[in-house]
Amino acid sequence: MSIAASLKLLLTKNQIEYVIEEKLQNLDGFSQKRSTLSHCTRSTVLMDQVGKVQVITPYNSFLDLTLLNNVIGRQLSPAKPDTVARMCETINVETLPAVPALTRLDVIIDKNLLELPFIYIESGKDGHWIKMDTKDFLKLCPKARPENISTPIDIRHIGEMNTTTEEDRETISQAVIAFNPTRMKQRLEETMEIPPLPTSAQQIIRLRSDPSADIDKLTNIIETDPSLAAQIVSWASSPIYNPPGTVRSVHDACMRVLGFDMVLNLSLGLALGRTLPLPKEGPNGYTPFWYESVFVAASIGGLVAAISREKRPSFGLSYLTGLLHEIGYLVLAYVFPPHFDRLCRHLEVNKHLPDVAIDNQVMKVNRYQVGSWLMNYWQMPTEICVGLKHQLNPDYDGKFHAYANLIYLAKAELKKRGIGNATTSYVPESLYDRLGLDPETVTEIIDKVIESSSDLKNMAQALMR
Repeated sequence: MSIAASLKLLLTKNQIEYVIEEKLQNLDGFSQKRSTLSHCTRSTVLMDQVGKVQVITPYNSFLDLTLLNNVIGRQLSPAKPDTVARMCETINVETLPAVPALTRLDVIIDKNLLELPFIYIESGKDGHWIKMDTKDFLKLCPKARPENISTPIDIRHIGEMNTTTEEDRETISQAVIAFNPTRMKQRLEETMEIPPLPTSAQQIIRLRSDPSADIDKLTNIIETDPSLAAQIVSWASSPIYNPPGTVRSVHDACMRVLGFDMVLNLSLGLALGRTLPLPKEGPNGYTPFWYESVFVAASIGGLVAAISREKRPSFGLSYLTGLLHEIGYLVLAYVFPPHFDRLCRHLEVNKHLPDVAIDNQVMKVNRYQVGSWLMNYWQMPTEICVGLKHQLNPDYDGKFHAYANLIYLAKAELKKRGIGNATTSYVPESLYDRLGLDPETVTEIIDKVIESSSDLKNMAQALMR
């Protein structure tokens, strides 16, 4: 049965006709028509000291908490995931349908839904959706309060960023000044007050362009930073890399396990990642920064090894791009501390939308623009700047596309396995073709990464200390 028994009983009792839409299952906004998404409902539970409220919006819309709270004169915030889980358990559903008659909560509904002839609601079971006339739906929520509380979002081209670095710089500058008017300095770098790079990172960046660079020079740099050296030795000692014997030094890590290129890029990624502090609070239900970074980097490492030599990008740079793919998120947390909490709450109630759309709505700039700009400012290779900026666009085929495509593919595959914060698991055939990979090989590679989950989590945990 593709509909929860409690919902079926309610619909039967109210003599409401409905159809189970077999083509709509486990809805993914990237693979559905925009017209379909506008008819799909999304149920969100919010709460404050007064009590809980069920908010119903179109699936292809951004729920604006600030607007909602201003309209109703309350300070609602997202209900905790375990609170929603208990509600679902009480009425015996897997996901909470947009049916207030089931939850018996006060309800606010977006006016745009009321103008539609029919809508889709989640069936509460097996990821299916059911279709019913809107007039019948309203019988289930006669006391619903209609309000304009959301903004339509077209996610089909949301990852396409055709701006130049200078245009991104101007966008970032305007956002910083808008949220922090006292930070009007002559240079964006001063306005943002980004911490200076650690000495070890500066030296490694210079070493990248040194034609006489060798293991001894790299080892000497890393060993001047005891914390970084310990992380490199710990990384190389992980069962993931199957080290031959005990790894006792950075030199061992370079010579016997990881190799010069991997250690250079890994140490640079770890040094850059430590430059910006992890936010003390983040969105509930989201994978922590280093957990996702480590899993994405490991997945990319396996994928690069499977790409033919003529198409294969640099292993070290690809791995580094994966490790730093969300560094723009850390910048947003660091530069906009009074407003970051608002971003987190909107990320929680709009999990169906790509984070770039939510960033743009709340902050007027997004983490991918910021991350790419920062890499350029720190004089990192163009490959990394491109990879970070275009990682949400599966159709990106410009120069250095492999670095962006690999992040997209890794995150989509991890999404299928319940890991990370990607919105979609949709991967177009053209992306596989561009990289020279096939779905079967990719599945095998990611499955092997998942087999090492405990080791990867330990590595990530070490980075969070």
